[in-house]
Amino acid sequence: MNDGAKRGRVILYFFMLVLCFYAFFFVLYTTNNFIWRGVFLDLHEIKDKARLRSVQFEMPSLALLKKLQGNPDHRQLQKLAGYFGRIREYAVYPQDAYGWQGWCYYLMGENQKARQAYQQALALEPEYLWFYLPAGLIELKSNRYPQANYYFRRAVKIHPYANFSKMSDYARARYSIILWRLPLIGHQEFLLILSHKLKDGRQTAYRLLAFTLYKMRQYGALRVLAKRGRWLTAKNKSAVLFYTGLSAFERGKFSLARKIFTQALAAHPRNPEIMRYLGESLKQTGENAAADRMAAAVEKLAPPKHSYFIPLKGVTLPIF
Repeated sequence: MNDGAKRGRVILYFFMLVLCFYAFFFVLYTTNNFIWRGVFLDLHEIKDKARLRSVQFEMPSLALLKKLQGNPDHRQLQKLAGYFGRIREYAVYPQDAYGWQGWCYYLMGENQKARQAYQQALALEPEYLWFYLPAGLIELKSNRYPQANYYFRRAVKIHPYANFSKMSDYARARYSIILWRLPLIGHQEFLLILSHKLKDGRQTAYRLLAFTLYKMRQYGALRVLAKRGRWLTAKNKSAVLFYTGLSAFERGKFSLARKIFTQALAAHPRNPEIMRYLGESLKQTGENAAADRMAAAVEKLAPPKHSYFIPLKGVTLPIF
């Protein structure tokens, strides 16, 4: 090949490289997206992420808080609560700082301080499920059932899909952290993960609302709640039915209690607490043989990991 042909090919390759370069930036400009390490990220979400990082908000404070949920350490939680309190003035989204500070106080058992923090958070963001749910937990832990009833009802009313559009930009930024944790994820997957988290929180609020109504002896409201809970998962449906059946049992409506406990057992088979009260209901309605068989079956089962009578055990907040 002569020198002229070589020079021509080099020039052709050069212009092709320039064309590809301009094509890349044209796509970047028009789609407002780029590819980084195989992950599609929205530029606005990256900007929000950077703003949060600017006050060192995400790491390592939330990583430590996530660890402390399962194994609370009063000293470390006290430091974290103070930290979240100090950065409120500088945080892009102060309601988030109030929320995490309130959760630290809740884990420490300082309910009054936790209550005040979540009231401040809700004043700034009144349509956020993850503020109503812990606010209800605080009141339930304090045996303030009317207040817990209010917060859980507000949490249940927030639809998991509609809520995202109502959230402020801060909430979008909070959940955009998911994009940095999962590979090959786009907006549809992002919204799907968010909706699952919101649905989980809504179902927890529904279950705790049922327990609150049981403690308040609001049998009629509890029956309505049980009828409307068809969308619940089996675990949460069985809990709502258990509290409804228990309320009927304590009111002396043993035939109705037997029916409700049977439905609860169908949703959560081999649960010893449901089986125990179903057996007691059978005994009260004169079905002694069936009651004895149920009692014998209960004796063979291990105690439940999470008792219906200790509803706050295992309840945590999603910390990404």
